[in-house]
Amino acid sequence: MKYSEKLLKGLNDLLTLNYEVEKIYIEALNAVTDTELKTFFKERGLERNEFGKDLMVEIENLNTEMELKFDGKLENGFYVTWMNFRRLFLFEDKVNLYLEICKLKELTISKYDDLLNQKELPHSTITVLERQKAQIQKALNAIIIEKNLVA
Repeated sequence: MKYSEKLLKGLNDLLTLNYEVEKIYIEALNAVTDTELKTFFKERGLERNEFGKDLMVEIENLNTEMELKFDGKLENGFYVTWMNFRRLFLFEDKVNLYLEICKLKELTISKYDDLLNQKELPHSTITVLERQKAQIQKALNAIIIEKNLVA
């Protein structure tokens, strides 16, 4: 069964987003000295790597002919958040860093919601997207608690 170009493009965009966020976390991991932040960025980077692998498998299962593109260009909202985030992790400003991480996660959750709202999604795609979104939401909730403790 052929799936719509819109669905496949949405999955490809989400795949690109996850790889870009993974790169952000890896850069942050290499820049910070705080052990707690290093652990956080390492775990989140590995998580996004796994998300990317799962999305790649899903795309291949839906349409093996689609060309996967990783253009490395974040949408404007992600780019602004990324620039703020980068400045903050260089100074290890934990409170504001947590705020930017929350923004990044909220933007990501919004992207998952957009894709999940498409009609006629295959069950396997829904399962992958809902699981990944739940993990992002769980991490967001933990960051909110941490941010409140640090503030």
